[in-house]
Amino acid sequence: MNDLTGSVVTGVRNMTDDEIAAEYWCHDNLHTPKQIVLADDVRLFPSADPEGNGSGAFVGLDKDGLMGATYTGGRELADAEFEQMGWLKTHHGAPPVLQFEDRNGTKYAVFPACDPEHNGPGAVFGRDGDEAFRFQTHSIPESDNAPVQG
Repeated sequence: MNDLTGSVVTGVRNMTDDEIAAEYWCHDNLHTPKQIVLADDVRLFPSADPEGNGSGAFVGLDKDGLMGATYTGGRELADAEFEQMGWLKTHHGAPPVLQFEDRNGTKYAVFPACDPEHNGPGAVFGRDGDEAFRFQTHSIPESDNAPVQG
């Protein structure tokens, strides 16, 4: 997947039943995963784990704040942020933190949890048309990091 830096958020919405089925997930009616839709119709959504074994939930998702915000880069969740969430690192490593900035300069950090109660880290997957991908982070300057809100 190409670098998404500079992509603008056009929507934050629930995944449809068809989108959930396309990931081979079951829709349990208690939790519908949300997804972030970018201007180029790329959709980013949380998974329970890096293998895509089920849906997860986003932490820090501010639907109103993200609308029109620009994706500025990704990074891995830091050790202090793991502690803040009360999580232990697993053999899967750190989940990605998606960072956005709105027109007013407000920064947002969004990252995946394994479930809606945020009981552990998750992963981020996406779709660009019919092409599925696992979201990978790339380094951005630490001074540009958005604060994590747990």
